[in-house]
Amino acid sequence: MCPNLDFGCPELEDVFGSFTEKINRYIEDGKLPADTQATMVIEDWQRDLKKVTFRLTWVDKEQKSQEYSREVFLHAGHEAE
Repeated sequence: MCPNLDFGCPELEDVFGSFTEKINRYIEDGKLPADTQATMVIEDWQRDLKKVTFRLTWVDKEQKSQEYSREVFLHAGHEAE
């Protein structure tokens, strides 16, 4: 995993690219509004364990704020599925 960097992490470029592509596909298919905001938060959770939270926020047709999030735990030394 990347050391603490302020300017990005080359090892995660594929993950960020895939996440962006999926969100854009949902927007293009009309499943999400164009103003959807997407974030990915990676935290040290325990020794050799990272918690990754994917979060989407948007305003629906009734002008109500909506959010969807999913947490994934990744253990060092194991391939992500």
